[in-house]
Amino acid sequence: MDDENKNGNGKDDQEQQVEMPDTEDLNVGELERSDRFLPERIHILPLNDRPLFPGTVYPISGSDANFARTISAVESTQHNTLGFVLKKEQARDADEDEPISFTDIYKIGVAGRILKSAEDEDGQFHVLVQLISRMEIVDFYRDSGVYMATVTYPKLEADVQTQDIRAHTIALIQAIKELVKHNPLPQEQIAPS
Repeated sequence: MDDENKNGNGKDDQEQQVEMPDTEDLNVGELERSDRFLPERIHILPLNDRPLFPGTVYPISGSDANFARTISAVESTQHNTLGFVLKKEQARDADEDEPISFTDIYKIGVAGRILKSAEDEDGQFHVLVQLISRMEIVDFYRDSGVYMATVTYPKLEADVQTQDIRAHTIALIQAIKELVKHNPLPQEQIAPS
């Protein structure tokens, strides 16, 4: 190869060129939503206690073998995405080691990304999860001792200001203002309507 085809660091000029996408296709100056890149197949962690909701960061801990296997499996993926679904009433009382089926869980849950995890000296896993999007389970199965699912992410309707929503918002603001009168919080922290 000729020295003329090499740049100052010894690499081919052809290797240095990066094809840039057309700027018309980009939303320049806008942040990319993290829920846009959610996988179709994810690990599932069934919950007994309460449902979780998107848009929050949730700490969760557990010491059973299924919990540890699931967290380890999720951390070995590129996407670090984990789904949470609530068990139905009949499945909550069952033994933890007994497998559950598709009929034992609700089909709607929430998907989140593991931000951080740690295991303490007692063998308890502590995990911090950013809950990103609502999900719907299409297929639920067990693979290598952990629950997996094929999921879809329902699209939410655009936020539309209807008369009903506006009326409820005004009523809520009025109720908050009334509560502030009896609460020691500074009233300046409540935005005027």
